[in-house]
Amino acid sequence: MRKLFITILILISVFVIGTIALNYYFKNKIESFLSSGLPEDMTLNYDNIDVHSWEGTVTVDNIQLNLKSPEDSISKAQIKTQELKLKDLDYWDYFTQDKIHFDLIELGESSVIYHQQKKKDTNQVSQNKNDSKFKKSIQINRLKLAKTSLKVLKNGADSLLLNMPQTVISIENIETNKEKLKQQIPFDYSSIHIESDSIFYRLNAYDNLYVDKFSLDDSTLILNNTQIKTRYSQIELSQQISKERDHVDLNIPKIAFKSFNINAENSTLSAQASQMDITQPQFKIFRDKLVADDPTFKPLYSKSLRDLPFKLMIDNAQIKGASIEYEEKVKADNQAGKLSFNNLQATIKNLGNTYALGIKMTSIQVNALFMEKSPIEVDWSFDVQNKNDQFRFKADVGELPVTALNSFTEPNLNVKLTGALHKAYFDISGDNTSSHINMKMNYDDFKIAVLNDKKEKKKWLISTLANLFVSKDSEEKGSDSFRSGEGTAERDTSKSIFNYLWLNVKQGLISILTGDGESS
Repeated sequence: MRKLFITILILISVFVIGTIALNYYFKNKIESFLSSGLPEDMTLNYDNIDVHSWEGTVTVDNIQLNLKSPEDSISKAQIKTQELKLKDLDYWDYFTQDKIHFDLIELGESSVIYHQQKKKDTNQVSQNKNDSKFKKSIQINRLKLAKTSLKVLKNGADSLLLNMPQTVISIENIETNKEKLKQQIPFDYSSIHIESDSIFYRLNAYDNLYVDKFSLDDSTLILNNTQIKTRYSQIELSQQISKERDHVDLNIPKIAFKSFNINAENSTLSAQASQMDITQPQFKIFRDKLVADDPTFKPLYSKSLRDLPFKLMIDNAQIKGASIEYEEKVKADNQAGKLSFNNLQATIKNLGNTYALGIKMTSIQVNALFMEKSPIEVDWSFDVQNKNDQFRFKADVGELPVTALNSFTEPNLNVKLTGALHKAYFDISGDNTSSHINMKMNYDDFKIAVLNDKKEKKKWLISTLANLFVSKDSEEKGSDSFRSGEGTAERDTSKSIFNYLWLNVKQGLISILTGDGESS
């Protein structure tokens, strides 16, 4: 009995001493790595490391990690976390495969502050990554981050660029190694879940982006209540700028992506989705034409997509129940002229830049109510890879009392219109420099009144002369007859695609109303 007792006591002693020794061994290994194994531009502080070797668990309290720029030793990021738990280390993988393999890593409430730096030379960045002292591969079955605050700051006043105050992240089956750490996405994973209660992002010096809730669940991405707003009022913006720019107010209750994926190949990021749904966006745009024009080059949409710094492909996009209101102020003493599109439904196919020339066309089909009265259908297509930016834009416009346009023509052009547009068709083909329009219209009793500056009465002589050159009706052969016209337009590359389309429509209207366009 005594021998058994002594044997048990010895075994317990060996177990206790072995546990203490093993704990000491792993704690020493961890402390050694944290003190000498990290890159030189990292500084790590913590309160305590607790190791339970038999459980394969490590706990580190109150971590503070500071990352400095290797060129000038200026701090570029500070990371703080209340607690880091690493659970269930796989000893077999560690000793036989030189792999650090944990079943679970949990981070308590954390904060990350990143100071945006100037872009470094790519070769220098690559060289820094090659110099990493880290040799082992890593596998983490589950990574969980509790509420995490992320801020990105820029130098100077008004420095907040990005703010995500409450973000929760869960990732499964993470794997990385020395080679993967050199890539833009430095690890592989099987599934990911991210939720953030709110996002703020400063798009530029004038406009901000807000998202009330962001969630990514594997390949499903949802953004609730997305807003893009100019930070100044319309009057304040005009006082701030020296060249015209739009005052914007965009509200989108929901944006949803299906089969969403981001990856990196040969240092190039790519984003794909099979479906994007934009629900009931409301977009208000105001432009003050009293501010000087912006003469810089405005690319067509095909060029903008082609020149994106990443690869993009969205197979199908749907816009449901949109409204667009555009206001333009041309004269100081007049209110802004207004154009509107309501109940807008759109389908966009092949929205991206990944396919080769001639393989696919980006197509946009739109149905909407113009000026709350006239149905309009649009069929727009272009090949993103065509460097001449060739496009085709076709539209059908339904019944429209011409007086509905007076909310835009009276304040901006001092022109009052009367009459009725029953139906109009136009077909524009063009490229980045020039275009041609074919147009036909069914209308009647079309008259123009040129108003004085106070809009109290029309200028009789000018109005009479103008109407002498206008074909009053299209119905020379009956109620179903159309007058046709055509014209060409040269693009002003300092203006948008919509100005280009308007130049074509204007030439078509001039040809129909004042030319010898035949009725058909």
